[in-house]
Amino acid sequence: MDASRSAYFLLFLMLAAFSLRPRLVLWCGLCIIAARTAMLFWFLGQPGVFTDLDLQDTSVAGLLAARPDPNFLFLGFRTTEIVVIVILTAGLAIVVRRSRRLVKNRAVAERSRANLARYFSPNMVDHLNATQNPLGTIRQQDVAVLFADIMGFTRMCENASAEEVIALLREYHERLGQAVFDQAGATMSGPATSCRSAPMTAGRSGC
Repeated sequence: MDASRSAYFLLFLMLAAFSLRPRLVLWCGLCIIAARTAMLFWFLGQPGVFTDLDLQDTSVAGLLAARPDPNFLFLGFRTTEIVVIVILTAGLAIVVRRSRRLVKNRAVAERSRANLARYFSPNMVDHLNATQNPLGTIRQQDVAVLFADIMGFTRMCENASAEEVIALLREYHERLGQAVFDQAGATMSGPATSCRSAPMTAGRSGC
């Protein structure tokens, strides 16, 4: 029962950690522990095998004298090996769970940022993301508000296909939104669009 080969079992534990699935890490660790334990009992059942508990001389000198024998098995080392695997499995499972949570939170933050970017300029999105209190300090500020509509939109929709209407709205929102975002403004879009200039900073007019 070569102890150096037990390191190969840890490769499976490492590969399981790359999956970012804590349950898979725990399952892999339990399988490794079960395999090593089964190997231990199988080895103990072989003829001629003896352990440190069978030695008459349990001193360090006696253990060193028995170690070269291929049939000698030091139970203390095997127990320590299993304990280390248990600790590694639990630690990796915790780390994988935390990493999975961080990745999920990062994805939620990116999704929220993408949603904000649809209605606010990039510098305003950065400001909102960097602010812990979304509402900020209450203040009064002069703003410019523009309400824009597409003339004949309802009649045009009656004679146009859904693809044509969506393409028109996307182009309309893209052009108007870019003009508003260039002035650090915000938009509320629909067939009729309202935009407000510089809600975060004063002294600019964009709509």
